[in-house]
Amino acid sequence: MKKLFQFAPIYIVIFLIIGILIGYYFTINKSIIITALVIEFLLLVGVYFKAKTTQFYSIFFSLLIYLISFTLGMATIFFKNELNSPLHYNHQIKQSSNNDIYQIKAKIIKQQKSSHQFQKFIVKIVAINGVKTKGNVLLNIKNDTLKKEFKIDDILLFYTVFKEIDASKNPYYFDYRNYLKKQQIHHQLLISINELKVLGSKTSIVGLADKLIKTINYKLKPYSIAQDELAVINAFLLGYRQDISKDLMESYINAGAIHIMAISGMHFGILFMILSALFKPLERFKNGKLWKMILIILLLWMYGFIAGLSGSVVRAVLMFSIVSIALNINKTTSILQILITSLLILLLINPYYLFDVGFQLSYAAVFSIVIFQPIFQKYWNPKNWFLKFYWDIFTVSLAAQIGVLPISLFYFHQFPGLFMVTNFVIIPFMGIILIGGLLVFILALLNALPLFLLKIYTTLIFLMNEVVKWVAAQESFLFKEIPFNLFMLISLFTVIISIIIYLKNHKLGYLKIVLITVIGFQLVLFHTKWKAEKSHELIVFHKNKQSIIGEKIGKNLTLFTDLDSLTIHKEHFLKAYYIGNSIKNTMVKKPKNVFFYNNQLIYIIDKSAIYKVKNLKPAIVILQNSPKINLSRLIQELNPKLIIADGSNYNMYVNLWSKTCLQTKTPFHQTRQKGAFIIKEDSIITLKK
Repeated sequence: MKKLFQFAPIYIVIFLIIGILIGYYFTINKSIIITALVIEFLLLVGVYFKAKTTQFYSIFFSLLIYLISFTLGMATIFFKNELNSPLHYNHQIKQSSNNDIYQIKAKIIKQQKSSHQFQKFIVKIVAINGVKTKGNVLLNIKNDTLKKEFKIDDILLFYTVFKEIDASKNPYYFDYRNYLKKQQIHHQLLISINELKVLGSKTSIVGLADKLIKTINYKLKPYSIAQDELAVINAFLLGYRQDISKDLMESYINAGAIHIMAISGMHFGILFMILSALFKPLERFKNGKLWKMILIILLLWMYGFIAGLSGSVVRAVLMFSIVSIALNINKTTSILQILITSLLILLLINPYYLFDVGFQLSYAAVFSIVIFQPIFQKYWNPKNWFLKFYWDIFTVSLAAQIGVLPISLFYFHQFPGLFMVTNFVIIPFMGIILIGGLLVFILALLNALPLFLLKIYTTLIFLMNEVVKWVAAQESFLFKEIPFNLFMLISLFTVIISIIIYLKNHKLGYLKIVLITVIGFQLVLFHTKWKAEKSHELIVFHKNKQSIIGEKIGKNLTLFTDLDSLTIHKEHFLKAYYIGNSIKNTMVKKPKNVFFYNNQLIYIIDKSAIYKVKNLKPAIVILQNSPKINLSRLIQELNPKLIIADGSNYNMYVNLWSKTCLQTKTPFHQTRQKGAFIIKEDSIITLKK
């Protein structure tokens, strides 16, 4: 561990990550970044020669390296941000009205999971109105009775308007716009099939990979493989998850086996170990190690090509390519140092990897395995091969879970208590499933696939699915809806890091640090609980064609709506709100027209349109279910401080009310556009501005 912290790239990576975060969340001027880099580099050159002779300059030299890493982090995120390119389509559409119709020429680069109504693709804009541009958008193609198939690399020509991607309309709910923004996708397009023209295709490596996947599936079609087995084979070996049923996907999530369903570092790690063992005899020959490295890297990239060369696949192949090269160059280099070097290189190639959940989970798992597994092995290292095999599986699984636990709780708010059972059963066969699947694919492509081999393989997949379904069905061991915020994430990682340092050194001082971090984590938990119990708020949720008002008092939530309790509890945005606010008890009541909050009257006007009540002077008026009212007259009579229109109102009405409020200078909030409205105990705030 001491050697690790003497390894300079670890500090370079830390400062690079800080720079990337600063550059992403804050707007930094291009001139400032370039000027800072030039000055820092000139200082570095000047100090370099002095650093060899003077201790002071040696320290100053190191600090300059870290400062350059920080600035480089801001620079990489700035120059990788396509919005900063003068060729980006956003500059062109900003010059005109948002509702302008454009002639768009675009190339399909990625297929998304489609619905019955839409085929969804990520497309690269090639030209707008004949002018060359760049940038990716989400394309929604509305299906008609004659559903037409499109493929990657197709060049499309159509006319449409650019639409902003809807942000989350309710607090704590998954923000799809923010998710796509981190993939540099800022707009969406909507078009019908009969309104676009396919101009042809321009072949790319990704397109060839997609074509190979489709060819493999076409070759397997005559064998009549069951839908669930084929879907898992496609997901496990090719990273193609579009055909997996919702129930089966949920089973893999609840069983703690979702990592199997996405091509990741685990797949390439298994393949890397198998290939390393397979080509080990080459080391006996002259330049054998070099040829071993070349063959491993070549085969890893070949599998990456078969798997479709998605972002996660490319990251995993790059990581293990770097590991292979590093092991070949210097066998004394620790695996931790190799991982840190690979992390540094990947972030320099694409700093947006940092915001990818799969990237975070992969590195957290691998780092945790490399650090914790040797520690576990010290406590017991059985001689019996069978016991050793399963002890290794146990320690690897436990180590990986320690690393990914904080991230999983933060993003997914659940913990599969029986993840170890799943891993004990599945991991021993992972190598067989991976190599066997690749063999099935190759033989299918060659039209030489024996039926008995396919039967054995699909039976193995069937049994794996059944194990996963059984584990997922043990609901008492699945801990769901766990509140876990950013401060908990940071404090829990602080605890884990302090434990690692103590286990490596076994000194009393480090044990004290562990106890301090544990107390810190407990204080964060206590503060979060205290804040949840103390808070009191009224919230106007957004739901299309429905009205839902919630009153939160501590950990209790009362929902006022016409929806029945069975229907209301199925709403995903409400589940997200429960988790985010640590809600323990919910109650559903019929709507009411009057709320008193902060000594102010809040009045709800529904479709009955009744508001002429004696001495009625509400501070806030909430409009529901499209009441037929003269809003201008209402404002004159009631003089409210704010008017809110929820998602139950007709768009036509909301637009008219918006214009009236603009004319009368009355604050107006429509949840369809700005999202839910929260009235805090001590103030009034808007979630979306």
